[in-house]
Amino acid sequence: MSISQMPFENRLLLRIDVDPLDGELPLPPGLDRWPAPGEVLLSPAAMDLLDEDPAFRAYVPGTAVGTVGEAGLRGPDELVAYRGVRSDDQPRGGLAATDASNGAMDLDTAPPSAGQIAALTLLMAGLVGLPVVAFLVVAARLSAAARRSRWTVLRFLGAPEKLVRRINGVENVVLAAVGWVAALAVYPVVNTWSAGSHVLGTTWFAKDTALTPALAGISGIVVLTLAVLAGARTSLPVGATRAAARQHEGAPRRASWRLLPLATGIVSLGGQVLAGVAREPGSMPVKLDLVMSGAILVTAVGLIIALPELVRWTGVFVARRSTNLAARIGGARAAFEPRASSGLVIGLALLVMAVGVTIGQTRDARAVSEPAADYVPVSVSVSELPDGARAQLRKSVAAPVLVLVAGDGATGSTATIAVATCGSVEEMLRTITSAQRLDCEPGETLTPGGRIDAATAAVLDSSAFAALDLASLATGALPDEVASFLVEGGVSALITVDPQPVLDSVRYGPTTETDGSTLYSEDALMVLTVPRAEVTATLASIYRVAPYSQPSAVGLDPASGQNIAMIDGFIQLGLILATAMTALALATALADRSVGRLRPDHELLIMGMPLAMIRRAHRWEVASTLVSGTAVALVAGIFGGLAWQYAGGLVRTPDWSATAMLVAASTGAAALLTCTSSVGVPREIDSELLRTP
Repeated sequence: MSISQMPFENRLLLRIDVDPLDGELPLPPGLDRWPAPGEVLLSPAAMDLLDEDPAFRAYVPGTAVGTVGEAGLRGPDELVAYRGVRSDDQPRGGLAATDASNGAMDLDTAPPSAGQIAALTLLMAGLVGLPVVAFLVVAARLSAAARRSRWTVLRFLGAPEKLVRRINGVENVVLAAVGWVAALAVYPVVNTWSAGSHVLGTTWFAKDTALTPALAGISGIVVLTLAVLAGARTSLPVGATRAAARQHEGAPRRASWRLLPLATGIVSLGGQVLAGVAREPGSMPVKLDLVMSGAILVTAVGLIIALPELVRWTGVFVARRSTNLAARIGGARAAFEPRASSGLVIGLALLVMAVGVTIGQTRDARAVSEPAADYVPVSVSVSELPDGARAQLRKSVAAPVLVLVAGDGATGSTATIAVATCGSVEEMLRTITSAQRLDCEPGETLTPGGRIDAATAAVLDSSAFAALDLASLATGALPDEVASFLVEGGVSALITVDPQPVLDSVRYGPTTETDGSTLYSEDALMVLTVPRAEVTATLASIYRVAPYSQPSAVGLDPASGQNIAMIDGFIQLGLILATAMTALALATALADRSVGRLRPDHELLIMGMPLAMIRRAHRWEVASTLVSGTAVALVAGIFGGLAWQYAGGLVRTPDWSATAMLVAASTGAAALLTCTSSVGVPREIDSELLRTP
């Protein structure tokens, strides 16, 4: 049995080549028989790719005769192939298989525990019920304002304060119970959609995370407990009139110190962005990971602390500078209760900042697992290419070819020698970087400094260069910039000849096996520089001539990509839930604010102020509250995203389209809230409200 992990685009194929005729071999889950030589059994996702992409056929040569069942897979999108191959045709006769009781992916990884599945199920149940909990928290604030009159009447009739709070608690518990039952009803739909939609960066079988009675009971206990706590912690001025509560508030005080943490965080993020901009193209990344994470945390906390002061400043500015009476009233209202007003914008501001930061994070994360450059070096060990396959590969892939041969010198130092024609080197320099140039002639040995050291001479004496007449080659100097470009750390020499004689001189297959590791006669790589769109086709060409080779492409790492996709999926799901909860909080806060403004609005109506002006005052109040907080959050989020990119340093070009969408969405949300803020303005005078204390 031979096991190969093969990257296909941004996915990973696990191919198991097995000879079932070579001794007794039990069937793994998902298979009803082993494939005969020349046959292939594929997972459903791999079968679909076989029909959709001709390049995938090179990864799984043979006749597809069936599919792998769900019992042998961990998810519906896994790429798995069982291929029948005689042991004589496998490298070293194949690997011994002692246990096939698990599925394909379990051949090289441990199976997931039942606790992990239960934890994922509980997480899904919690995510479904989380908006209910968020609604309970903000609904408690709404009840504080909307039911103030009823509570005061109950206290006036002699109801004890504990009884009033118990009534509130019962209302919250009933609401939570209704929400919990609704969550249980929609969970199967959400579970099925999440399992197959890649919203969490991966897919799985929905039956694996089906909600059990035990988990349903646990989620119900958690939701009901939170409802009781939310009701108990509700801050209601029971027994106190609105006027008495206002007497204890006092006039708002200036607190400029609140801006210090926010300013510190934004200045730090801005400095990191400037450090990244100043970095030379192609240089090593700026390692600011801890500083970047700390600055983002400080900025987020500083934003929460500074919002009341930002609202007060904006309200005072609008009230003093505007010539419009409605604007002056709205600004004064926002500035008079900055803490209460900031509650309207805090959720939106934090959401805007979080989205801005994740724009940079997701853009940089994609570069970890997917090639980011326009041209990508694809390399394969020459010892893994059978005789004749090396020339065939050069003919099938129209790309500049570079051969790298590495070895150890007598003193223990290492040396790497590059072999390529002048045209190939110049084409690589031209396609990958426009900053480097090389003036060379065919038939030269170029070395940094123009001299050959002992380690380089030792590698040149190896069998890989036996077919070259090195003594007849002219010598010259190799620019350090070009040497560093060809190999990280620099090559020891560049020989400007056709590399085919060197390719043919490298022996095929392993020569020594020590403690399970395979050693080859020479450490030689064949490097093909191809456009990013042709990476998959190039890998397919390599697999056609060398089915058991392990080629690699710079930046292509499907295994890391799967982990990153899962992390990004949870981040995206978190943002979706945060958006839903923010919308609930904003709607509730607006309703709470409208109830709190009923009496002042009636007083303005009695004084003869037009209804249209009162509505404009409401809009100005909300605009004064939202503008400063949202704008600062946008700046902090954009700086955080850019700092995240430059901390990793893999992608230097910002995602301006996503940033523009964030700016447009934030502006649209603020405009929508401003326009709808006057919905609760009373149309006529309510005499009963004026008699309420």
